[in-house]
Amino acid sequence: MAFLVVSSVGTLVDVLPFLPLGRELRRRGHRVVVAVNRTLHGLVRAAGLDAADCGRPFGPHEALQ
Repeated sequence: MAFLVVSSVGTLVDVLPFLPLGRELRRRGHRVVVAVNRTLHGLVRAAGLDAADCGRPFGPHEALQ
């Protein structure tokens, strides 16, 4: 089992492709943390993955751009 950190300092559209990747890696027995802007932590956790802070803070409106 590996411990993997997937990170993106981007917005929602930059982070979305990492969620299925993280879920598949977790299914294969790896520990996965997705490091993203705090605004997107709920999205990551809803996908069943652990979240960590990464990048400069921005608000919910910026996250959707």
